[in-house]
Amino acid sequence: MNKFDELRRLLDQIVLGEIPDNLSNRVFEFVDEDCQPESFLQIIIHSDSDSVCKKELFLRGIKELGWEIPTPVEAARRHLRRIFESILAEEISPYEGALLIEKGHYYHFPEFENDLSLFGTCALEIDWNDDIKAIAYYQKMIAVHCHSLLKTGTY
Repeated sequence: MNKFDELRRLLDQIVLGEIPDNLSNRVFEFVDEDCQPESFLQIIIHSDSDSVCKKELFLRGIKELGWEIPTPVEAARRHLRRIFESILAEEISPYEGALLIEKGHYYHFPEFENDLSLFGTCALEIDWNDDIKAIAYYQKMIAVHCHSLLKTGTY
């Protein structure tokens, strides 16, 4: 993953309301001779600023790069796609992916409600089940659902 892909991931995270504690350090990774938005430099210099101020500076820095700020729905859609892809690439287990989706509170977006309900159900079944075959079945079900959601082109 290149630094701009990582910056896009960070942007989505911030648009979704998750301001990392180490934002100053994360922003520092992006600043080099080719990429020096003034607002990013301000985040680094004023690393003790509150998270609201850092968020505003970060979003201003994104605009200084000429990027558009995504809507929360766009950011959530991209974030979900990354989770689905990570599950299918076996970078994380289907269960871990389902938990990330559950923790992400994507259910408050009506656009995703029907698509995501299976993840919570499967995660609960895995949590409450001791049968290895049943757990494998629910893990497979999550992966198949990820594949079908990615195929729709919605994510």
